[in-house]
Amino acid sequence: MGAEIHVVHPSTSQARETPDVVPALGQPDRVLVHYAEIGIKGQNRPRFAELLRKNIRYRLHRAGITARVHATHDGMYAEIPPGADVDRLVALVAQVPGIAWLAPTYSLPRPAAGWSEADVERIAAALVALARQRAVQPTFKVRVKRSDKRFPLNSGELARRFGAAIIQRSGWSKVSLEHPDRTFSVHIAREAAYLFTDRVEGIGGLPVGASGRVLTLLSGGIDSPVAAYLMAKRGCRVDFLHVAATRIDQESVAASPVAELARLLSRYTLRSRLFVVPSARFDIRLLQRRTDYEQIMFRRFAARLGERLARRLGAPALVAGDSLGQVASQTLKNMVTMSAAVEIPILRPLVAYDKKDIVDLARAIGTYETSIQPYKDCCSLLSPQPRTASRHEEVSALEAELFPDYAALVEETLAEAVCLTYDCGERVESPVPSPPS
Repeated sequence: MGAEIHVVHPSTSQARETPDVVPALGQPDRVLVHYAEIGIKGQNRPRFAELLRKNIRYRLHRAGITARVHATHDGMYAEIPPGADVDRLVALVAQVPGIAWLAPTYSLPRPAAGWSEADVERIAAALVALARQRAVQPTFKVRVKRSDKRFPLNSGELARRFGAAIIQRSGWSKVSLEHPDRTFSVHIAREAAYLFTDRVEGIGGLPVGASGRVLTLLSGGIDSPVAAYLMAKRGCRVDFLHVAATRIDQESVAASPVAELARLLSRYTLRSRLFVVPSARFDIRLLQRRTDYEQIMFRRFAARLGERLARRLGAPALVAGDSLGQVASQTLKNMVTMSAAVEIPILRPLVAYDKKDIVDLARAIGTYETSIQPYKDCCSLLSPQPRTASRHEEVSALEAELFPDYAALVEETLAEAVCLTYDCGERVESPVPSPPS
């Protein structure tokens, strides 16, 4: 555990004994990456950590940044290339699932002979330089984490020494452990000591690829993009299926809000395919009879399309943006009826979320503004007052009358699919090569 210790002011004689030799600091040279959940995965930890390392490297590579990413015994770090835009690099890494927090840091490599008492002053001098870089505020504290227990002093002793150096050799003068205006952090690892002040929260979870593949039933609304994001956060590779209410072709799909949602989500999913199919064949048969079950039958149709496509893609589950009771088609009975149409499981990560929570998350991940653009999806064109309670047997009987060859309907619809691929926030036409190891 790190230490946050009150600083004891040095005496005048002590101050004169401390040389005021402060190194010049340029830009941060490494981004320190800390994971949380990966660290408790036991035998799977090395595999998950390596997957996260590769995902970070790939995310930067796709943004045109060549950076080496190194695993350490308790985390990892990415080298910051000279002249790189540090804020942009940090923002890109922060979008990678699996990271608890990250920080741009100044690193002091461990000497080949190992840590010694001389390194205490070396770190203190660098920390003073960092303090001098920052505008003086009323209070500060020093937080020290000593992961490498071979370092000659413990965390508490180091925090006192470093805090005293800051007071003695910079304009900072007052410590506050409870509510500091600035925190100076020192992380002493096996390979280096890291100094930083600005910690950025990651999105947590597991690295994409750790939990298999899913296919998300993507509408043009607020909820399903958030559901897709949550599945990526839990380590899933995510593809999308959208059933369009209008005529489709490559050009019109690419210009649609649904395609923009897929592009935005690929910043977190890393690489996703969007499949768009027309609902025309289903709609024509549905016009034969008014039932008030149109919406639930459409949702079962989308699930059957998803099941068939998911099997082709190697995805063992579908994902829907349903929130229990949010709208008439998402009552518990209607969810059960929808799920009964397929053998594949339908995951609903938003099932217990309030609408406000979903909207807040949509805003946070950047999909909300696109989701509220005018767009006619199939559900909005069907019965405005759907049944709130349905039974699988009753709906199945209606489907047998309206769709006598359901398997053919599914295959014919999927045969008209348009597929677009998005990679780290950009549409791509062909497979993207991985960066060199």
